Amino acid sequence: MLVSAVSVIIGAIITRDASAAFIGLWLVAATIAWPSTRRTHALHDTTTDRAGGYFDTDLGIAELDERLASLTTTNDSLLRNLIALKLAVIREELDELVAGRIAFQQTETWRSAYAELLRSPDVTEYLSVAWVVNEDYWRDLPGEHSLRTNFAALDRGVSVERICILGWNLWPPELSVPLRDVLNWINDQHYRGIAISLVRETDLVAEPDLLRDFGIYGHRATGEQQLDRHARTVGFTLSFDPADVALARDRWRRLQLFGQKYQELMDRAGIPI
Repeated sequence: MLVSAVSVIIGAIITRDASAAFIGLWLVAATIAWPSTRRTHALHDTTTDRAGGYFDTDLGIAELDERLASLTTTNDSLLRNLIALKLAVIREELDELVAGRIAFQQTETWRSAYAELLRSPDVTEYLSVAWVVNEDYWRDLPGEHSLRTNFAALDRGVSVERICILGWNLWPPELSVPLRDVLNWINDQHYRGIAISLVRETDLVAEPDLLRDFGIYGHRATGEQQLDRHARTVGFTLSFDPADVALARDRWRRLQLFGQKYQELMDRAGIPI
């Protein structure tokens, strides 16, 4: 319905049809207001804003109406066409929202959603896959913040498991265990109660779809990080679509076939931890 509403507004902007614009605005308002009474997939009775805080969804409807209405009043035909093109992009993003997927570009915003999910009473299990390609993955401030969020979840009784996919430079093929710097990071998590398994990146050459960084929040949602070549997060997609959650769980089960439990690996190598 929301996608249809935006389509109506796009047409109204191009044709400058005020009545059509009014109908589109009404549909947008009704579509946004209706889910707020159900909160089926809401993390909270609020929506995250750009600063990582929250605002009441219902309070934003009037402002949205006002801004969308102003788009139909311009006399510049080129501006109207450019607005329509921009709204067409927004319509594609709305398709994703309707499907239960939310893409984040700002680190502060997605980490707020991530932390809120782990605080949800119905999330009692967190399965994490960390694709670690260099030391920056765990040494930067966002990485440290994520670990604190994990430890806080453990303290609340959430079961936390992590599969670490380690790059060849961090776990060279000639070594039975990863490099010491990596082990220090893993040890911190192991001692706090996170169940750790390790996978060599080179073992997944024939399974490229498993080379990803993602998390599974019980049966409620799944999230995937998009990383740059320095292992910094450049985007995060959170999905509440049951099909996406099922796919993530399938990938988790497949990764387990390649994984070695950290404690058992160190015992075989004769290295006390």
